[in-house]
Amino acid sequence: MTSGSFFPQSIYDGVNKTLNCQFSEGRKAFEVDGKVDPRCALELANVTVNTSWITQAENDRHGALDALQVADKLAKAVLHDDAKLSEHIKRMTGSDSTDPEVRWNWSIDVRLVYAEALMGRSVMQLQLGNYIKGAYNLRKAFKAFEHIQKDITASGHKLHPELDDILKSNLGVFYFFASFAPGMFLKVLELLGFVADRDLGMKYLEGSFQRAGIRSSLSGLFLCLNYIVIPRGLSKIEDNMKAAHEVVDTGLQRLPGNAFFRMMAGQLALKEGDIPVAIQRHLDAIDAVKELPDVPFPYYMGTAVCHFVNCDWAAAAKLLHKITDTPAAKKFDMKGLAGLQLATCYYMLGDQKMFKETVDKIPSMIAKNSRFDKLAEKKLGQYKKRGFGLAPFEMMYVRRDLHHVHADLAQPLLDKLEENYKKIKENPEDKAPYLLIRGVLLKCLGKPEESKAGFRTILELEKSIKEETWVVPNACQELGEMLYWEGDLDAAEELYKKASKYSGFDWEDVVKNRIKLSLETIKKQKKQEKKQRKAAAKSGSAVSTGSEAKESDDENDEAPHGANVVVPDAVLKDGDDDQEPDEPEAKPTVDENARDLD
Repeated sequence: MTSGSFFPQSIYDGVNKTLNCQFSEGRKAFEVDGKVDPRCALELANVTVNTSWITQAENDRHGALDALQVADKLAKAVLHDDAKLSEHIKRMTGSDSTDPEVRWNWSIDVRLVYAEALMGRSVMQLQLGNYIKGAYNLRKAFKAFEHIQKDITASGHKLHPELDDILKSNLGVFYFFASFAPGMFLKVLELLGFVADRDLGMKYLEGSFQRAGIRSSLSGLFLCLNYIVIPRGLSKIEDNMKAAHEVVDTGLQRLPGNAFFRMMAGQLALKEGDIPVAIQRHLDAIDAVKELPDVPFPYYMGTAVCHFVNCDWAAAAKLLHKITDTPAAKKFDMKGLAGLQLATCYYMLGDQKMFKETVDKIPSMIAKNSRFDKLAEKKLGQYKKRGFGLAPFEMMYVRRDLHHVHADLAQPLLDKLEENYKKIKENPEDKAPYLLIRGVLLKCLGKPEESKAGFRTILELEKSIKEETWVVPNACQELGEMLYWEGDLDAAEELYKKASKYSGFDWEDVVKNRIKLSLETIKKQKKQEKKQRKAAAKSGSAVSTGSEAKESDDENDEAPHGANVVVPDAVLKDGDDDQEPDEPEAKPTVDENARDLD
């Protein structure tokens, strides 16, 4: 469980109830004081924030947005009224205090509440498609955390470790996400004042998680994303899995009812090839949230993926029906994608009647503003034109579910892929993704030369590929990764740079992230090897390196790719008042002399 010594035990107990998916109990713990106290209001809002992450339901996001705004307003009221700060301290500690150190720490607590509420509001606004307001508040939140950190350093006071953990956890999230942003989006973030520092972000997140404070689970969430979902380019899977196990196992020891850590345990088992355990852990996550009125649609999709990898199409279809046949899923932003997966299951089962019925229903399932469903709609058109034979394998590939499967799973998948491809009239648009997926499975089967040959064939087909343009940059990075681990850094770098020049293809952001991080890794290793060679030359000894890289003193030799970025004035505006852009009816809630919060 989360623990600490700064807040009253009731705060920790309520937070633990929420994190263990006892949402009604968590809400009950904060609903009285949450009407008047900023800290309690924030933790009350976090109950709905947590449920919104699980259900992805629009009504939960709106509920979280409203609750966070209450915390925001209460925090601002306390910060500009010394008497209200005294009330907050008395409510938290049982008595008021005139000690400057004590009052300073509790004022920092309220400022953290304000910054966290802003951050939460911005995320909800972005998820609801309010991009201008979301970006505006995200910048305000980041600046609020930065100002808190600077004021702490300059104050001469001693900050309580619990508050330091809250600050570091949130800053860690900002630094982490900024470091994974694709090139063009990173330019926007930098213009907005964000800092991209993955190493510092990871340091903050790891420290916060280890100390088990009230935001340790937030830190654990992003550590899991780093190790399991979006690992750094050219990182060793064994290292990622070891680090992920430490976080997930510790998370479940502290919070055995936490659905997210159960889900991540399932993802770990899937990547390690233990399908029965992967399925059970996903089902455990679904069971953890059974008190919620809305179905945890993302959890059902995650479980269905386990059945995909196991080629159990009937079991996957049964789970996907819980999404496509549920009226509450109408505004789920991946319902169209779930429908496409369901159609694929019936294709693989040979059930032509259900396959046709499902394909016909998919257009009505598409969520209007969802980037996932926009892609699902595009892929549906392509599959209807050329057939569904490669569809399930493409879906598993883009999720990277095929990249580390064990041989006993890779062989049946490869056999089914070959069987389906034989039914397709050969053409570059189908041959390229077939060779890409086949190459990944051959690598899992210990056949690297065959794998590399397939990737090279894709590059030869490059000019013939007009629709499936996502395949070429992916083939570049697959071949580049293999050459990197063989020690040919120059050839690997050339392939990654070639891949970085592509744009406008499916799942571009994800692929560009991996390319960017891989190039950074190669550049760093070349720099290190150069230093080693210079040191060896001075000492007269030889140094063995993985590459005979070209030496260059230019540390900025990678020109950025991408179009010019135009950022709306409303987003760039420093905006130290409380009025969000495009809301002329809103009124500032603090006076003119109180505009220093962010």
